[in-house]
Amino acid sequence: MAFADTSTKDEVSCSFTIPKDYVGASKAVVVWTANNATSNSVVWDFDYNAIAADGAESADPAAHTQQATGTSAHGGAAMDVNEISIALTAGNFAVDDVVLFQLGRDGVSGSDTLAADALVLAVLFEYANA
Repeated sequence: MAFADTSTKDEVSCSFTIPKDYVGASKAVVVWTANNATSNSVVWDFDYNAIAADGAESADPAAHTQQATGTSAHGGAAMDVNEISIALTAGNFAVDDVVLFQLGRDGVSGSDTLAADALVLAVLFEYANA
């Protein structure tokens, strides 16, 4: 996924299911690089909503209940791989929840100074397990 170098917020929507061995300490991990840059930072937004499998909660993506943000510096050479862990609220998740999320590059933020497209290689859900 490529997130453009713009003065807007560029986002992509995805989902995943909370694993059966989940017990807490959750993080979103964004693995990324930049093609034509060797320094400066990207501001990543991870907005999400965990939906219980019992059908009692809305799956409306406009109702994201949590927002988490992290700033990641790109250092070294073009195409160096960078990783940022964004802490999530562990109490928002339960086994078998479906998590709807939007990953975005917040070009509106003054802290987003990377003058190039940010290329996401992977988005991971890290957690403590039983």
